[in-house]
Amino acid sequence: MNCYVSNKPVQELRSKFFSNKSDDASLQILITADELNFLTRKIAYDLNQKYKNETRQVHLIGLLTGAYYFLADLTKYLTFRYAVHFLKVTSYDGEKKIETIYQKNALMPYEKEDLVVFVDELIDSGETMNKLLQQIPHALSCACLTKNKPADFFGCDFVPKAWLIGFGLDDNGDKRGWIHLFCKNYGAEKINEFRTQLKKLFETDKVEDK
Repeated sequence: MNCYVSNKPVQELRSKFFSNKSDDASLQILITADELNFLTRKIAYDLNQKYKNETRQVHLIGLLTGAYYFLADLTKYLTFRYAVHFLKVTSYDGEKKIETIYQKNALMPYEKEDLVVFVDELIDSGETMNKLLQQIPHALSCACLTKNKPADFFGCDFVPKAWLIGFGLDDNGDKRGWIHLFCKNYGAEKINEFRTQLKKLFETDKVEDK
C-alpha cells in the first residue's frame, strides 16, 4: 500500500524512518507524514474560509502536550489574524485514562465576544474537549484526527480506537516528534481497512486544491 500523497510504498517509508532507530515490530505506520500534512492543510483551508472576512484576532488554544506539533504546522497555512496560546491538559497517565486535569482559571480571561478555537491533535473519548467547551460555550473545536467524535474543524474523523504514537502523541513520554502516525499492536488487516477508507478521503479532496 502506498502513501496517498507521495505514492511511495508505506513499508519503504517505515524502513527509512527506522534506518537510524531501533526497530519495533509492534509499531506500524497508520498515516504517513505527507498524509498528515495534507490533513493539516485541509483544516487550514476550512479555518481560512471561516475567518476570511474577520478583522478580529482569533485565539487558538493548543492543548498541551500533544497539540504543539499539529498547531505549529497548522499556523504555517493560516491567512487570518490569530494569537497562539497553550493550555496544559492531562487525561492520560501512560496508557491509562484518568480524569481530565487543567487550570480552569487560565480560561477565565476569554469573553463572549472573543473568537476562540481549541486545538488538539486527537479527540479520543471527547471528554477533554467537552469539558473545555462547557467552560467557554462559544468556542469552536479543531482536531487533526478524531475517533468518531465531532469537531468543528477536522482532518480525519474515523481514526481507529488504537494506541497511536507520533505527530505529538507519546509513548510514555517518548516519540512525540515522530513524523508519521504509528499504531501500536494493531493488526495489518485492520490497518489496511483503515487506509482503504482513508484513500476515499484523499480521492474526494485533492491535495492540490489546498
